[in-house]
Amino acid sequence: MGIIFVTLVERTFFADYKVKTLDIPPVSDLSVSMLVQIVNLTDAVNIPRPQFSIVHGNAAFLGFFTAVLVFTETALNSVTALKPKAVKPSPFVMDHVVTVVVFPLLSAFLGWPFMSGVPVRTIANTMALVKVDPHPPPGKPAE
Repeated sequence: MGIIFVTLVERTFFADYKVKTLDIPPVSDLSVSMLVQIVNLTDAVNIPRPQFSIVHGNAAFLGFFTAVLVFTETALNSVTALKPKAVKPSPFVMDHVVTVVVFPLLSAFLGWPFMSGVPVRTIANTMALVKVDPHPPPGKPAE
């Protein structure tokens, strides 16, 4: 029912709104040559050389943020007990913000294949992200 309703709303309010669509030919007009295209390897190998400053700048940028991620993950997953230190507000909570929020978003926008494994490694890391009442009243489950 929902799909039908949305389709009717779209046809009613946006009928005159022209949207660019893919020009997909009908099945009867398809041929094998349209589906299979052979790659010209001379164009694929001909890669323009970027400037050295751009390459080194990108490497330094990636290295800096990777070092920040490694440093904060090492601090969060160290041998010392994290749970007493992970109360809000504290620097450890900011480390969680860096490793769980900032770095994955930065990786997604810049196309980097990096993610942080901090949230799934220890229960203390997960508990640090949630405000927990240490002394719930009797009969009330801990939240």
